[in-house]
Amino acid sequence: MKYRQFGNTGLRVSEIGVGCGGLGGERKMGLEPALERAMDLGVNFFDTCDTYAESRSEQTLGRVFLNHPRDRFVVCTKFGGVIENDEWRRDISVRHLHEAFAASCRRLNVDYFDIYLVHTPPRDILAHGDLIEALGRMVEQGKIRTFGLSVEQGDFATEFVSASPGRAIEIAFSLFAQDPRNGFLEVARKLGVGVICKSPMRNGVLTDSFRPDPAPGDRRLKSLGPERHARMAALWRQVQPILTAGGRTMAQGALAWLLSFPQVSTVIPGVVSLERIEETAAASDRPMSADELAALDAAAGGALVGARVD
Repeated sequence: MKYRQFGNTGLRVSEIGVGCGGLGGERKMGLEPALERAMDLGVNFFDTCDTYAESRSEQTLGRVFLNHPRDRFVVCTKFGGVIENDEWRRDISVRHLHEAFAASCRRLNVDYFDIYLVHTPPRDILAHGDLIEALGRMVEQGKIRTFGLSVEQGDFATEFVSASPGRAIEIAFSLFAQDPRNGFLEVARKLGVGVICKSPMRNGVLTDSFRPDPAPGDRRLKSLGPERHARMAALWRQVQPILTAGGRTMAQGALAWLLSFPQVSTVIPGVVSLERIEETAAASDRPMSADELAALDAAAGGALVGARVD
């Protein structure tokens, strides 16, 4: 496993982290051995949220963290909403911030977070000066090392880091969703912002399990719809030989492509099995060549560069 600096925060993170969305839920139970294996392989970055799987994600991680010294792992969690009547409702009040922090500490069995993010923040987050000030005080008090946002759009991330002391951004970034290349990555470099790549395999499209010619009833065909699936499949066929060159799997190639950007601190494929943990962790040692990177930029006549495939 290789490691990178998390912007200018002083944190050192594994290139491959673990995304814990859904951990502890009905489809992702019993994965503690996979998390332990990730640590054995050198993974030290774990990303979760207080509302993932109705807080069971944090609880599961917390049980694993009890087995390791606190300096062995970097924990990134999020707040920003509450679940009421089975529906998520935004709450970014300072009162909820402190309540959410205390509750997440209990579940994760820690007394500080390395990274604390606002989950699905409103576009006017900078207008909430009391929240930004409260997060800054938490840094001064040693409760968190740094803070930021979990977002989809590069321009939103740029606006936030340019006008706040937050130095952590979790952003949707993959070969099929390249919006961060449109200015944000360069701003992150200049300002010393740590960059976490979420959805690095575009919800499983950039893996070997994707079927460009699916059978009727295929779950991704249903979720994407016929037209969107056809667009994804055409591009998948072009990039698959490049991503899998040198014996890489599709997932390893997708992660290695992201790690070719020096501004990226860590990428967080989701935890689904022990086998997937072993597969994705190995991507740190399987970088892409300059020729492979150029070929991916040239795919579809260069249409992928800076664009999002929808």
